[in-house]
Amino acid sequence: MSNPIDTSSYLKAPSGTENGIKDSLLGDYITKSEPFPALDNLIDLLLDKDFLIKKEIERWSAINQFLLDWILNEKEPAFLLPQIVDFISEVAKAKVLHGTYTINSFELWLNQYSNAGEEEQFLVRSKIAGKKLPRSSYQVFFPIGRGKTYFGSHIVTAHTSPDIDTTVASFFGWLDAFAARVGTGLHTWNLPGFEPPSLIHQYLGSWLGEGYLSALSISSETLFLRAMDLIQKPLREQDEKPNTKINEILLARSRFEEIEQKIQFQDLLTICCLDHNGYSPIGTVSQAFLSRDSLGTVSLRDFSNTDEVKIPSYLQVISVIDHHRTSLNTMTPAQISISDAQSANVLLAEMAFAVNDPYSSLSTKEQLEEQLEYAIKDRRYGFAERVLKLLKGRDAAFYVHPKREYLEYRSFLIAILDDTDLLVKASERDLFCVAELLNRMKSLQLNEAVEAVHLDDIPLDEHFIKRATRRLLCNEELYSLYAKDFSFREAELGHQLIQGLRGENLRLFSDTKELAKYARVGQIKFFANNFQMYLDYSNSLRRIWLREAINQMDKNCRLKLHLQMISTISGAQEAFFGEEIGYSHLDELWMWLPWNDDEAVEIAKEFMAKFSLAPEWNSQTLEAEIIGEQCDRWVDLISHYFPCSFRKQEVALDRHSIAVLRFKPGLLNSRKASIAPYLPLNMK
Repeated sequence: MSNPIDTSSYLKAPSGTENGIKDSLLGDYITKSEPFPALDNLIDLLLDKDFLIKKEIERWSAINQFLLDWILNEKEPAFLLPQIVDFISEVAKAKVLHGTYTINSFELWLNQYSNAGEEEQFLVRSKIAGKKLPRSSYQVFFPIGRGKTYFGSHIVTAHTSPDIDTTVASFFGWLDAFAARVGTGLHTWNLPGFEPPSLIHQYLGSWLGEGYLSALSISSETLFLRAMDLIQKPLREQDEKPNTKINEILLARSRFEEIEQKIQFQDLLTICCLDHNGYSPIGTVSQAFLSRDSLGTVSLRDFSNTDEVKIPSYLQVISVIDHHRTSLNTMTPAQISISDAQSANVLLAEMAFAVNDPYSSLSTKEQLEEQLEYAIKDRRYGFAERVLKLLKGRDAAFYVHPKREYLEYRSFLIAILDDTDLLVKASERDLFCVAELLNRMKSLQLNEAVEAVHLDDIPLDEHFIKRATRRLLCNEELYSLYAKDFSFREAELGHQLIQGLRGENLRLFSDTKELAKYARVGQIKFFANNFQMYLDYSNSLRRIWLREAINQMDKNCRLKLHLQMISTISGAQEAFFGEEIGYSHLDELWMWLPWNDDEAVEIAKEFMAKFSLAPEWNSQTLEAEIIGEQCDRWVDLISHYFPCSFRKQEVALDRHSIAVLRFKPGLLNSRKASIAPYLPLNMK
């Protein structure tokens, strides 16, 4: 099966490219979201007078039927999610429904109110997701062997204050869950807290459309089910409606807690949507139905605990992909993949390779056989292995759409380069994964299996990481991608600095995690060009950070120790040329704790005792600055564990004080490796 990439709608060639796609670098192309093609027909429907006077449930059904008919008429292979995001956005703009219209609205109708059978449902989900696979292929992500489908809705969630790693992992986790139909109910993508970092937000938006977040996701730091997740018996327009009193009514988006409260007083609740004249019933749920031990399931991406996102007891975790320390109890056997890669998306990429290879659009069987022969003759055994995987099990009945496959690989690459600080923190596994992603992206661009880079000839010795990193960073294809990404990040960081100083938002401090239940640890990664601006306004930023730390402690009294890493990372030019830069500044670690809390003081002492033994401090000279009041207590604590010079800055901080440790740039560049291992465990 061969499905050449339609570059006119997929990747737009830059002006001045004369020799076409083969002479163009991956970074020379811009992605372009696809509008809903039947937009004129949709608008005619939404503005029709007869349509507007219909009941809410009739208008909702007509909109969903219109979308279903279009999906079924689209030819395969298909990847329709971008057009569906545009469809949802247009329906929202028209304001013809009282409630919010999202992908969950369509899925609810598809599950409960359409006449679509299992085969038709499978086809619809495959076309939307851009992958038509045997359902068993998804077992690598979810425990769905032997045809298992879980009762209720399924939520795929990122962790709070989402970074690029968790955003990408949870998005594709949701899309795979939706395609596989992991649960009998709805499939929801949860992205709690801030919107994702601007780089991945812009990239996903360029593919899926600006309104992708409102169309596809919810945002909550505590997971919950809604009434629409719990409809036990759907009510269609022709059905006889139950006698409904006002205290029995629930709106479709009512939360479970409200449902629990009302169900105490009757056996049956009617779930409604708002209508011109009040309420329009759409289904019912019974008290017996809600008494089940489990009402839905959850997948965690880039974390594996119940602290970062609160999970109620009626939801069971069944799938985890992570690269951090885990703390999780599950009631049912779960599919858990945890490894010491630097990015969760390394694990996801490796899984995606295995899932995609038998059904990829790359090359015909004859072309692959020719490439295999060439690879073996040239002793390019890594390339030969990849071609063999593409040849294995090719089946024309299934497919992975090339646009979906490219979006997946490019997103994984963005996340991995971000989490490894442009491969500074990369392991052998990370480097092989980056090379494989680059080769697959170039192959998709050319619609034939090719190699943009290989690492086969580099000995796997103590010098491998350094040599492989240099080869990758100097590769013109990879550079064409990361140069744009990191230039964007540098400009965006300057913008966030200005916004933070103005008090407009706290995006600058959004990369903050709660660790070991009592510590709140943030990290800001500055480029050399941003650092002087940071130094000019550092005291103002520390005041903002301190206010937020106190605010978070007021919300959660368990948070006793607050740390903020200020780190330097290389820009694209330094990475490409391998320049050793003599920075004129030092990196920092801010520390704050409530000194009137004895437990907080003990935690700080134990942390400092362990932290001072870290290998990074060997032969290093530290500086310490104490800002605010209670300076002597900080001096006593730090000097007990670290030999360093001190200076004090008398600044009014409302009887608080912040300690700032300063050290060589790049010395501490990982919260996971440089802070988390030294936080004491088993604190009360």
